[in-house]
Amino acid sequence: MHANRDALQWRGLFYPASPPGDRHILKQRFLFDSVDQAAKGSGGAEFVWTRLAEQIVQRDAPINVISEEVFWHLFEDRPQRRRTAVQWMAKQLAHCDVHIVCYLRRQSDWVESWFNQIVKTDVSQTSRLSFEDFIARQERLGVMDYQQMLAVWAEAFGADRVIVRPWERGKLLRGNIVDDFCDLVGLKDMDDLKRPEDQQSSLSATALEAMLSFNRQPTAAAHKLKFTEAFRDELAKGSDKRFLLSAEQAAEIDARYAESNQQVARSFCHTDSLFSPPAEEARQLFSGLTVNELLDVVTRLFVAQQRSMDALSCRLDELESRASSSA
Repeated sequence: MHANRDALQWRGLFYPASPPGDRHILKQRFLFDSVDQAAKGSGGAEFVWTRLAEQIVQRDAPINVISEEVFWHLFEDRPQRRRTAVQWMAKQLAHCDVHIVCYLRRQSDWVESWFNQIVKTDVSQTSRLSFEDFIARQERLGVMDYQQMLAVWAEAFGADRVIVRPWERGKLLRGNIVDDFCDLVGLKDMDDLKRPEDQQSSLSATALEAMLSFNRQPTAAAHKLKFTEAFRDELAKGSDKRFLLSAEQAAEIDARYAESNQQVARSFCHTDSLFSPPAEEARQLFSGLTVNELLDVVTRLFVAQQRSMDALSCRLDELESRASSSA
């Protein structure tokens, strides 16, 4: 959306911009942050949403899109406060004809992907958990019970205004989520959209294990960016397709939410099943770093450090040379 704001606006879709200088300029995280503040009783939230309303009125586009995936995690540990926050948003948008569009993945796929994302991007108590403890936390919070999560939005905006799309290639129009959403809101002939490079590349199993260990270090937050850069090209998920869940474990997780998923399908999709039966596949499990993989990790970090030191040394030589010349 951000990369195609002008092209989309020309077609009648307005994607509000983040405030200048916002650290999440590509996203609309500022809206999530403001709702978080509003529910806590902090000031300034009304101004953010009033400014949003002004942008929408000024542009006068038939379609306006707010898109922020972390709305799903809004007050995930405080359900009542989440309800209050979503109702507050509904009040701010009462003058608009609002539809809530939600793309859902099979729980076993989602929890593995979300663990990868949290370990990759955060340094927090959650990003230090083992995968088993991470799953237990997500289940305890209820975020894997899709019917329970969507009920809050349906209550605030109306069940007939909630649209659920299963994130499966066989069920997405034209096979990908971008084109599916464009078709959903009535935008056609979008082949000229600029397709940005993937912003959500997953860590390989090796890099994930290394990153998890790194997150547990006392000074991890200060050096997270540098550590991530050392892995970005070499250890991004590619040929390494090892899973954290076996097929049996994945089936157990999905079975626990089968009834909830069926309720979602009937309530919001008008079908009997939300997801297709899982394809039978041999899932190679990741059982931890081998000695060779550990050596590879250490070597890559050493090389990255040496490159930084060499660059610094060259810079110092250059500065000394300039100082001598000026003297």
